[in-house]
Formats: sequence, structure tokens, C-alpha cells
Amino acid sequence: MGLIAVAELAAAQGATTTALGLAACWPEAEVVPVVVECDPAGGDLAARWDLSVRPGLAEAGGAAAAAEQPGPAALDAGTQAIAVAGRTVEVVCASLGGAEVAPALAVLAAPGSKALAAPDGWVVADAGRLDPHAPTWALLAAADCTVLVARADLEGLAHLRARLDALAGSLAGPIANRAIIALAPGTYTVDKATDLLRAAGVEIPVAGPVGRIRPVSPDPLGWRGKRALGAWHRLAAAVHAKALTGPPLALTAGAADTKELS
Repeated sequence: MGLIAVAELAAAQGATTTALGLAACWPEAEVVPVVVECDPAGGDLAARWDLSVRPGLAEAGGAAAAAEQPGPAALDAGTQAIAVAGRTVEVVCASLGGAEVAPALAVLAAPGSKALAAPDGWVVADAGRLDPHAPTWALLAAADCTVLVARADLEGLAHLRARLDALAGSLAGPIANRAIIALAPGTYTVDKATDLLRAAGVEIPVAGPVGRIRPVSPDPLGWRGKRALGAWHRLAAAVHAKALTGPPLALTAGAADTKELS
């Protein structure tokens, strides 16, 4: 099993939503990844889902610091359960200000730590926006797959291309080789976005577009909801394949896949 890092190269591209969507639609029927908020700018889950930030990342970091050899059990100290698209997902929330993120990551993602490497499960880490000196680079270096989120429109792809150029040194090598670009809803299809990025010299595989994830019951979602949910399942399958084997699955997505879940 392993670690998936979800990051964005510009603000408000949808990293947190993507992390939740991946966990809710993970292709292993008996395994639901734990979502851990690691955004240095602070977390969104507690506010969006009416949760407390305690227990959360601070408690998980404290449990890891107290352990002689930090392991996956450290995350148990900070998890809460929410229902996402009919599936129960455990999340580790960070506070709005994110003051605890850097200290917690210093322990959870330290060399030799296995806190984010569950032997029988997966962790999806929401790394937020990537900056040159962000404390989340250790997550990307250790991740089996890095998901870079960008809106599927001209502005979103322009930001992505500019930031990829600025962070070329940091994103080079193993991180780029095990990365996927996930498109948030916009005006472009995956084929159009892929063509534009390849013309700009970006060779990272592109997947999506996907919609928003809302708390829903296990009852049928209706045809629009099911179709939108299918886009999340395809993205999760591509990330899963990339994490296990390297090459992503071929993805196709029509305009209908960009609709929100109802």
C-alpha cells in the first residue's frame, strides 16, 4: 500500500476536494484511504463538514512524536469519520491557520517514519499549494503518486504551466515521473487540456475533468450524480494504477462528467 500526495500550483484549484474524491472512489473495495490535511496554509475540512479540528493533525503529530518508532497508528489519534458519496472516509483535519502543519510534518514525514505508510492501507495527503520552501516537499518525495490539481480552463492551465516552470528543479525526476495532472471542472475537455500542455512542453499525464464531492447518502444519486461519480472513479483508478505500476490508465471524459454530484 502507499501514499498519495495531492497538491495544487495555484490557490483554490481543488486539492482538498480531489483528496476526498480519491478516497471515496478508491478502487479497492475493502480499503478506504485516510485523508490527511497537510496544507501549510491551513485546513478546510473542519469548516466545510462542520467538524472539530480536535482531534486532528496536532494529535497525530503528537502521537508520532511520542512513539519510539512512529507508525500508522499515530494517525488514529487524529482521525474523524465523514460520509462522502456513500462511503465512510476517515480524515485528519488541520486548523484554519495551519500552525500545527509544519511541526506535525516534521515528525510524520521524517526520514524513517512510517506514520504515513500504512502496510495494509493508503493515505491521501492534501499538500495544498506548492511553494519553493513549503514543508510538504517531503510528502511528494515519498509519495507513490503525486496528483497536481488544475482547473480545466485557460487561466487554470496558464497558472499550472507557469508554476511548473518556476518549480522545475523541485518537481524534476522521481516526483514528475510519478505525477498525474487532475483537472477540476472548467471549459476544456481532457483532450484539449492535454494538447495545450503538450504544446507547452508538459508531458505529465492528464486526467479528468471531475466534479465536486458532497456528503450524500448510500441511496442512488440519480443519473447525473452517478455519471459525475464515474469521473471520480476513473481518476481514482488512474492514480491507483500510477502508484502501483507507474503508467496511468487511459482516461476519457465527456462534458457530462464535469457536472456536480447531486
